[in-house]
Amino acid sequence: MHRKKWVVNASPLIILAKVDQILLLKDLCEEMTIPSGVKEEIDEGPENDPARIWLKSDGKKWVRDSGPINPVISAWDLG
Repeated sequence: MHRKKWVVNASPLIILAKVDQILLLKDLCEEMTIPSGVKEEIDEGPENDPARIWLKSDGKKWVRDSGPINPVISAWDLG
């Protein structure tokens, strides 16, 4: 059996939270990870941002320490 494992970036979290559909993420995959760097990025946004609020409550159970970025990946300069 193939399990759907997702690593979620900031953009889908922000957009889905704004339209009150963030729970779609956990319904679409069996295992979800939100890297700590993504949480930090969202935490830099406005206090009332729905994604930021969600990550401080229900969403925090999916946040994982992403550790150091592999230099090969860092060289991709993805922003």
